[in-house]
Amino acid sequence: MEERGKITGDKRSELFETLKEENTLLTLHIAGKNYERLTMVNEVRSTPEGDLFVIDPPRGFDIVVKNLDPWKLNFRFNGPDKLEYIFSTAGGEISGGDIIIPFPEVIERIQRRRHFRMETPMGCRFLFAHKGIQREISLTNISEGGCLGVLTRLKKEMGEKPLLKMGDSVHQVDLILPSGDEGVADRKIQVKKATVRRIEQEAEKGLHKFAFEFIDLPRKDKTSLTQFIYHLQRLFLRRR
Repeated sequence: MEERGKITGDKRSELFETLKEENTLLTLHIAGKNYERLTMVNEVRSTPEGDLFVIDPPRGFDIVVKNLDPWKLNFRFNGPDKLEYIFSTAGGEISGGDIIIPFPEVIERIQRRRHFRMETPMGCRFLFAHKGIQREISLTNISEGGCLGVLTRLKKEMGEKPLLKMGDSVHQVDLILPSGDEGVADRKIQVKKATVRRIEQEAEKGLHKFAFEFIDLPRKDKTSLTQFIYHLQRLFLRRR
């Protein structure tokens, strides 16, 4: 169960100022597009037409929104109280390199804790055996509670049904997690059990994305995964 609180009026400005000051990571999704990226609030503006916020330009954003009018954007983030917040906006523009977005009418605070997802560097893999065959998923993001990635398939398998179904579990999974940083060691983590919670299809390429929940993760591996996610957050801040 979850309870939702609503933030409106001047409280929105206070929250956006906090997000800017604390360099809080926001997950941005463009409605109707297979596009999800991390960003931050760089500036908060008050104008006669209304309040606005400026975000750090996510990779590829300008290309995806080129023919969209108006933009319909969905955001989520973990607030100062460690609870999840979500909001949606309509409209916005790119001006002088800034991505300027109008304030949402309402920001919703969800009274439950969620694991925050981080984009993974190239080479992060989810390895498991299925019907005696070693399989590999290239990860796109990861959290302390699960991961999302694209299953590598043979040419003869393209266009076939998903290899796994919703609710299927895999066991003795190896997570190969390159740090993306020469100064930080790569990690190998074992998940004893992971379950499919969502399946997405990339129609153009005939590929499938699988979202897994980590059901059985030994304590030492969980600690190592948490440290890896903290490293990704530091890496993101350093490269922005």
